[in-house]
Amino acid sequence: MKWLIRGGIVVVGLLALALVGLAVALPRLIERPEVRAQIQAAARDATGRELEYEKLAVGLLPPRLMVETVRLSGGPQTKPIAADRIELEIALLPLLARTVLVDTLVVAGPMLELRRTAAGVALPIERPASKKGAEAADERSAADASEPAGFSLAVREVRIERGDLTLLDSTVSPAVSWRLEDVDLVARGRLAEALPVSIDLTAKIGEAPLRVRGDVTLGGALDLEIALADFALAALGPYLPRETRLAGSADLELAVAGDAERFSGPLALELTDAEIRRGDDFRKPAGERARLTGQLERAGEAYRLRDGKLLLRDTTIDVSAETAPRMRVTLAAKPFAVEGFGGWLPALAESGTRGSIGLDQVGVTLDPLAVKGGILLDGVGAPVGETQGLLTGRLEGQGNALRGENLELRLAEQRFRIGLDVDDLAGTPRTRVRLDSDAVDAGKLVAGLSGKPSTLEGPLELAGDVRAPLAGTDELLRALAGKLTMKVSPGRLRGVSLLRSAFDALGSAGRAAELLGKDKRGRLERFQKDSFETLAGSFDIRDGLARTDDLRLVYSDYQVDLRGVLGLVDQSLDFKGRLTVFEDLDRALAEGVAGEAPPRGVKRELPLAAVKGTLDAPRVVVAPEVALQFAASYYAGGERREKLERKIDEKLGGGAGKQVIDLLDSVLGGGRPKEPAPQ
Repeated sequence: MKWLIRGGIVVVGLLALALVGLAVALPRLIERPEVRAQIQAAARDATGRELEYEKLAVGLLPPRLMVETVRLSGGPQTKPIAADRIELEIALLPLLARTVLVDTLVVAGPMLELRRTAAGVALPIERPASKKGAEAADERSAADASEPAGFSLAVREVRIERGDLTLLDSTVSPAVSWRLEDVDLVARGRLAEALPVSIDLTAKIGEAPLRVRGDVTLGGALDLEIALADFALAALGPYLPRETRLAGSADLELAVAGDAERFSGPLALELTDAEIRRGDDFRKPAGERARLTGQLERAGEAYRLRDGKLLLRDTTIDVSAETAPRMRVTLAAKPFAVEGFGGWLPALAESGTRGSIGLDQVGVTLDPLAVKGGILLDGVGAPVGETQGLLTGRLEGQGNALRGENLELRLAEQRFRIGLDVDDLAGTPRTRVRLDSDAVDAGKLVAGLSGKPSTLEGPLELAGDVRAPLAGTDELLRALAGKLTMKVSPGRLRGVSLLRSAFDALGSAGRAAELLGKDKRGRLERFQKDSFETLAGSFDIRDGLARTDDLRLVYSDYQVDLRGVLGLVDQSLDFKGRLTVFEDLDRALAEGVAGEAPPRGVKRELPLAAVKGTLDAPRVVVAPEVALQFAASYYAGGERREKLERKIDEKLGGGAGKQVIDLLDSVLGGGRPKEPAPQ
């Protein structure tokens, strides 16, 4: 037994002397030029780049390798791959079990640049062209024969310290350079296909700290937690549509479980500090609450958001979304006040819109745009003229349009039934309104629209079918197109008498009104009232004008029929027509001329050359010759007849007066032409 122990001591001593010899001789060996050349040739074959290093050192207890100031240059990219130091330490005991276990691999100060193109991310190495045929088979056989039989390779821990990784993305214009700085990574575990490796990575993207923790495998399985704070959103500009702008910062928290092509996990995206703009239509101010949470899933090329919650200011919206086969978002929310989003939607603020909106599973699909689900309106209003129009009801998404039936519109405290269509949502939205009312207060309606007391009073029946773009009040009135009918019965044009205006026009046409007896006795004042029995007509609306051929005002003693144009914006009048005198008024006019009333009156017509002015202050124009003819129809004879004949002669030529008066006596006076006197 003693000799066995002594023999063991001798063997151990000899091994110790051999290791000491290797420890002394090996560093000198690897510094030899031919060894360096062989290492560089192997690196060239493996990566397609030239290897340069400042120092290569080895150790035996424990076995380790250290390379300082390493560079791989050339190849497919001009920027080198570099590191300040690479250190590899091998565990000693596993060697007895024919296992090469890399206990630690440390890469300090690595620098790496990757490029992304339409074909994907290009690796910064260039493998040698593959060989074919028998030559390749022979090399594989030689390589297999040279490998130690029965040995396995494993890595226990990898550390990256102070790393610098750059990704140059040329898939956008201009190209974007993403830089990951201060990279510290610790990976622990057996780097085998199915075994998990625990990783803990910290880095910075710009000034934004990034943290990744969890497990991965070489086979692609993931179980990671990712956190990114204070990320500057302006960096995403090249990836956004031209009219979209981002500023401020965002925070991201994401957990994923699965693999790179199919995973799921909770998502939290904080955008309160972000400012988001889309042209002149949308602006989310920095500092106003915006947060998205939910379950993010990936399945191949498709990403989905399940059970999402979008928190905007004090409103919560349920969200689901998917990116394939088409981008689709579905929203649901209880009614919320729209006034608070005036700072987000400039058009909303400018219009003064208020009220509440609810979302009933509103689905929006892009390319092409298609909308489904319901938008619930509860007193949603905007200024219309000097009042507010309040809309209540449901709009249903139907592709590129919204449709609403049996909605209620309150305008100046008056209620209307409407049908509403909004077409071409993806282009220039246009509305179609089908309007109906029973008997609204015309005075309150007009006063509310104009902002001043209305001259029109009475119960108004209104029906119409008009189209218009979504625009401001004046723009909307100029762009209205369609049909409208109205009726007020009975009613009043407060302070306005078209009969008085007509007689004033007669008075300015050759003193014809004086011939009709409009004297100090005020014989006709009782007929010049402002109350009417019916005001009715239909209008063709376009280009900011309302055209009519059948506008009629019926009073107890006369009626006015008009055709022409009403300006919707300035309420200007441009009409022609006629005033029809009924029997009682005709009898009173005749009495004013002849001194005594005829036994009965007849209907007579006074053509109106024009009705100008505005709705509040109409101005009637009667042609002078028409005024004289109308006056002549009331003259019964005597001295005044002779004066009238002379005036008509002055206007129409000698001898015309008698002919005109005789004709008017027969036609307008209700009689028949006189037989010519016998010769």
